[in-house]
Amino acid sequence: MSKKLVKRLVYSFMICNLSLLCKAQQNKVNCDLSILEKEYNIGRFIEVDKQLRQCLDNFESDELKYLDALRLLTMNSIMLDDMDQAIADVNKLLDFNSDYNIRSNDPYLFKELIKKYRNYAGVTVSSVSKFKESLNEAPASVFVITAKEIENRGYLDVEQIFHDIPGFSISRSSGPAYSLIYARGYRSTLNDKFLLLIDGIEKNDLNSDNAVINRQIALSNIKQIEVIYGPASTMYGANAFAAVINIITKTGSFNEDNTFSANVTANYGTWDTKFIDGNFNKKIKKGYISITSRIFESDEMDLSNNGYEYNPDSYDYLSNSTNLTGEEASDFISNNSTTSPYFNFDTDIPSVTLNELGAERMKQLDKGLINSEPNLGFNNSVKNWFVSSKLKIDDFTLGIESFKSNSGALPWYSKSARIASDELSRWITLNSAVFLKYEKKLNQKFFLTNLASYRVHSLDGKTNLSTGYLYNNNQLGFQDLIDGTSPFLSTTYFYRTSNQLRNELKLFYKTNKFNVISGLEFRQGYFQMNYLTSDFPNPEENIDPSTEVGIRGGNNSSKLDVGYYLQGKYEFTNRLSLTLGGRLDYNLVRNNGGYGFVFNPRAALIYNQNDKFTLKAIYSEAFKDASFLTKYATTDTRIANPSLSPEKVRNLELTTILNPFKNFEIKLNGFMASYSNVVAEVNIGNGQTQNQASAQGNNIKGLQASLDFNYNSLRVWANYTYLDPFDDGSDKRISDIPSNNINAGFNLLLFKNWNFNFRANYVGKRPTGINTAGSSSPLSSIDPYTVFHANITFKVFEGFHIGCLVNNLLDEQYYHPGVRAAANQVYNSQSLQNSRSIMLRANYKF
Repeated sequence: MSKKLVKRLVYSFMICNLSLLCKAQQNKVNCDLSILEKEYNIGRFIEVDKQLRQCLDNFESDELKYLDALRLLTMNSIMLDDMDQAIADVNKLLDFNSDYNIRSNDPYLFKELIKKYRNYAGVTVSSVSKFKESLNEAPASVFVITAKEIENRGYLDVEQIFHDIPGFSISRSSGPAYSLIYARGYRSTLNDKFLLLIDGIEKNDLNSDNAVINRQIALSNIKQIEVIYGPASTMYGANAFAAVINIITKTGSFNEDNTFSANVTANYGTWDTKFIDGNFNKKIKKGYISITSRIFESDEMDLSNNGYEYNPDSYDYLSNSTNLTGEEASDFISNNSTTSPYFNFDTDIPSVTLNELGAERMKQLDKGLINSEPNLGFNNSVKNWFVSSKLKIDDFTLGIESFKSNSGALPWYSKSARIASDELSRWITLNSAVFLKYEKKLNQKFFLTNLASYRVHSLDGKTNLSTGYLYNNNQLGFQDLIDGTSPFLSTTYFYRTSNQLRNELKLFYKTNKFNVISGLEFRQGYFQMNYLTSDFPNPEENIDPSTEVGIRGGNNSSKLDVGYYLQGKYEFTNRLSLTLGGRLDYNLVRNNGGYGFVFNPRAALIYNQNDKFTLKAIYSEAFKDASFLTKYATTDTRIANPSLSPEKVRNLELTTILNPFKNFEIKLNGFMASYSNVVAEVNIGNGQTQNQASAQGNNIKGLQASLDFNYNSLRVWANYTYLDPFDDGSDKRISDIPSNNINAGFNLLLFKNWNFNFRANYVGKRPTGINTAGSSSPLSSIDPYTVFHANITFKVFEGFHIGCLVNNLLDEQYYHPGVRAAANQVYNSQSLQNSRSIMLRANYKF
């Protein structure tokens, strides 16, 4: 081999190695993120894009470096003004880590892309799909009330919130349920057609399915309230029928280096209403402890002069007596002759009329009973307490909650049906729950949650309903006066308790284009089927030794529920997504009862255009299993019906969300709901009734609209509801539901220290009575009304506020429909609402 050739080979080898060495050095430099970021900072965007894409795979073994590389790549694409590529890059970043935490030095456009494509822009909700998602992207119609809105508007309790949001009709008549809340035009005898949750844990009574909303729930720890309209059985199973209301509580929050925080509000106002509502948090290693409590007491508005006049000295026996005429008078004269000094007799007409001596005698007899019992007459006082605690350590949260609601039952009932005192005609609910929640992020895409809870729901043994057999409520009459019958009380005490163990295991998989959630739910409970009743307090402890059969209403039953659900969402494009889901439920009561298997689907197609326009088309189904109270609770005339099948609903709706410009939002929603197997109490002859499912059901159509506008320190909001509820079985409109309902208000912050809030509620005419379905009221309608409320708050110093709330500002006299049959015999046909009331308050946060 010639020297010349050898030289050429040596030179070629050296050049090749130098080239490889240079390339290796170049790769080493360009794959150094710190150097690439410096290149980005001096504007060498094309070079950064080329080199970073070439060496991106080198970072995959190191999660932190790979995340930083994707972040830099996205920011660089933005600077190249290649938004399509930037969108692709941010989606890749979020596919790798959907929980990316925005940094303070992230560019504005990068932050906006993260918010938008993670679907966390604006308000987020977690109740619809059981994971966090934006309000616009949730596959349901949702309304959210935040903690700030609750504070600014001055709400005293959770019940008041429902008067201001669309889609709900209210019948507040105090009594055992305090307020009946009809979701989307579905009238019911209890709050059993929607699901009430606190942090995803059900609060509906285990026996009756009634959601107790009697001002016992604390407000100080509420982060937001999420209202899901329409059927939601796909995720929640039985009883998520017309709506789901989930109260989301706050996590422990602390300012700077503080390890303790609190939020306490003290209130005092009209009718000796007083309550204190507080939340306290303590930071501990790897977590926190939170305690929330509320004590509420009120005498409530006195209705003694509005249909509940029991005082013999102020009752006009002569004018209010029911005189006898015709055959009734003839029979009375025939049985008693005409010698009684208490009556004027006319044998020609014939007639029997109470005279002044008879009226005085009735008065004296009534006094004997009224004076023997302290405070006997009208009484609707309320004494509630609530306490909850949470302990969070790492991935575990342990919670305990309990409340007691002790309220007067009288306003549900007419004067002739019930009488009250501090201890008589009281409805006392005691509910407790404990839960353990485990949440674990398995990796960037998989999340595991297990929620175990145990609930015990009871009616306290001092719960009772009392009837006064008096002359001034027509329970005693002319014949009783002839016979010398003295007035007396008849009191029935009630007791009921049920318990349930529940466990829900769910697995969530998420990329930025596709997610799926799957869950398995198990419930095992022991339920009391009917009330225990007795003539003495605490029926379960007062069995007469001579009783042969046992105490009345002493049946109990086991119930097993198992449910499996699966829901997935896929984004075809950045604007169009499809959600499909379904749930299969199985129910077994004792060994052979229950409804067996039920399946409920959900489908939602959502189109979103740059967060300016969102259109949702939603189809969903749900079922309502008849409660043990509905199936088994009996009265003197009503018999049980254990074979009741579940009610069903099919719902179709369209929702449009418009954001024409910043801080202005309009929502429009139209829905059609078809209900079948609707349960109602029917007359079966021989003076007996029974709860039965109708062959035909209800058809309810409606519209909901709302707007929200923010400008600097001013916020204006309004909403409108139109409802057309129809009962196909009776071919009548459903009772007590207004066609039109409007709510509006504004909030204004002035001089940094003063906050003014004003609200108005208009409720249209509510058809009722025998020409409607549900009510037997002698009225044909309840008049429309408009009421105004105002709340003023002043910041004394940082963390300390004082305020004044005025409800029914103009002292409007207005009524709500009565409950159940509302025939003005047992249940009142209408309920007078509260007159103007004033509440003074002080709040301290630290």
